[in-house]
Amino acid sequence: LIQGVGQVKRNRIEEMKLSPVRLSLEFGKLGKIYGQYKFTLAPNEQRVFKGFWKDATLKVLKNTWFDRWYLWLPQGVLFYFMTKLCVEMNYEAYRKKPEEFTNEGILKNE
Repeated sequence: LIQGVGQVKRNRIEEMKLSPVRLSLEFGKLGKIYGQYKFTLAPNEQRVFKGFWKDATLKVLKNTWFDRWYLWLPQGVLFYFMTKLCVEMNYEAYRKKPEEFTNEGILKNE
């Protein structure tokens, strides 16, 4: 049995396909592709925060506030007018009415 296991392992090694990495080639020389060009900037020429403010602020505001105005605008308008009405009602309820104090007269010194 032990001899059979060793023979199975040997057969697997013989059947393995050889890849460029197994042939000890460096990763820069694994293969040549003709007709494809890739241009990149050096790391010191790239912009670190390219599009950061646009993506972080403008797109977020656009997607959450400006595009969905129908969710918050009616509630905001309703809240404004309700607050205005409540302030006016509170002022009227707690102000002194001059007609209630017409018959008081002047106090005499004793």
